[in-house]
Amino acid sequence: MIAPAKIVIESAPGELRTATLDANGTPIEFRVERTHQRSLKDGLYLGRVRALRADIGAAFVDIGHADDGFLNLKESGATQGLHEGDALIVQVTRDAVPGKGPRLSAYPTLAGRYLVLTPGDGNLAISKKIGDAETRARLRDVLETQADDVAGFVVRTDALHAADEALLAEARALRAAWTQIAATAESAAAPTELYAAPDLAARTLFSAFSAATSDVVVDDADTLAVLAAFADTHLPEARPSLSLVRAPAFRTLEIEDAFADALAPMVALPSGGRIVIAETAAMASIDVDAGQAGGGSPERVALHTNLEAAAALARQLRRRNIGGVIAVDFMRMKDDAARAKVLAVLKRALTDDPAQPRALPFSAFGIVEIERRRDGMSLAETMLSRTLIETSETRALAALRALALTGGGPVALHVTPDIKAALQGPLKPALQATSQRLGFDIPLVSDLHRGADVDFEIKSKTPKI
Repeated sequence: MIAPAKIVIESAPGELRTATLDANGTPIEFRVERTHQRSLKDGLYLGRVRALRADIGAAFVDIGHADDGFLNLKESGATQGLHEGDALIVQVTRDAVPGKGPRLSAYPTLAGRYLVLTPGDGNLAISKKIGDAETRARLRDVLETQADDVAGFVVRTDALHAADEALLAEARALRAAWTQIAATAESAAAPTELYAAPDLAARTLFSAFSAATSDVVVDDADTLAVLAAFADTHLPEARPSLSLVRAPAFRTLEIEDAFADALAPMVALPSGGRIVIAETAAMASIDVDAGQAGGGSPERVALHTNLEAAAALARQLRRRNIGGVIAVDFMRMKDDAARAKVLAVLKRALTDDPAQPRALPFSAFGIVEIERRRDGMSLAETMLSRTLIETSETRALAALRALALTGGGPVALHVTPDIKAALQGPLKPALQATSQRLGFDIPLVSDLHRGADVDFEIKSKTPKI
């Protein structure tokens, strides 16, 4: 797995941006968080059930934010005894996305660097990635006294090389935090926030920092101080190196252009091919085409382009934080062996991604489906609008249809500059045809501004004297 060599945190009024870079300074991931759209993921709330929907097996829970949270009752094991108006502790497992509120769980957890506290179950589980029997036995001996009816623990893979004292210290800290949260819930009125999710800077430091990280750079002194305190509490063994750089950090570290590229719909491939990325509310689609690529038979060009695209799109999914279902339309290949080769390269490239994406085999139509765990909004969802705006030609033709309904004497058409350009350009024949039908010339007056209440107005033409 590619481990970040550098973490970059840029703080500006209203917005926080982070980037993780590899040893060559190439961006691995970009994230953006707006002050008014802070992530709620991992936050704990005393929520109140606003509505129960037996038809979809869900409850909608008020947690004190604009959108009610969605609680899957079957997944949460809360199908029995829950009524509208009840209060319960829930945790946000996925942030709200356009059209959908945050996803909730009735099984809250508290995550540390080495351990995850699971309230009330009393179990001690150890990551399957820790395979050595002797090590598993040692970890169980160290931590078994910490698991009881109040809390159990999951031992994370990072605990493999942690000192016994560090494990015990974290277990006690997590238990103390949960005790405080539970006490607050006992006396609070729903909806109430019980535990605030860390901001993007702290989340990036906590999740991305590793032994391979050489530096964490920040361009704001206040943010630096907050992160230093966070690291002392949550990463005491790691002791990350925090340094202050000139603001803005992205421009100082020369990654601003790479950030802009991560918002572009088209990614060029070395051989001249390209991939085109489009995100919708339901899914993301990626199209691979040859572009300017050449140098062989169509089958050879398709294979070479698809192999380049497989590696590139895996990087782009992580860099842009695209989650959910992704459909990839590779260039058509007739040879089954070529398809298998492309799929193998794609799966190998995806193994570097901590979001654990998985790819299905080629469909009968040559489509590969990828499912990638969602972690908040993608860059495009945060930075770009999905508003579908009518083209100038569409609005110009609407003006001509309105003209055809006037049935009166000579009139002038007052329009925005882009509509005038369309009617004098590709739609000039349509304007002439409308004039012929009405029996008079139609003057175009460009005196309206784009974005005004109307795009066009039909006014009586003042006769010359």
